[in-house]
Amino acid sequence: MKYIFLDIDGVMLPFTSIVDYPTYTLNNLAMIVEQTGAQIVLSSMWRFREDDKQEVKRQLAKVGLDFVDTTTIDMKKIWRMK
Repeated sequence: MKYIFLDIDGVMLPFTSIVDYPTYTLNNLAMIVEQTGAQIVLSSMWRFREDDKQEVKRQLAKVGLDFVDTTTIDMKKIWRMK
């Protein structure tokens, strides 16, 4: 199985002031998924809050996509180690 570990800020959402993801980022991701058969894993900081995850789902649904899972690394623990 192939996976795309998807970040949001700076990748799907290149400008922090934009509410909706630019069409070209969604279309490019849809093309990659179609050509590779990969599944999307959300690896962004957007994975921590439920409302953020729902917003990612809403945006991806515009091009018929969804993520299958999120990464499980607890960044809060990593930050405490520093």
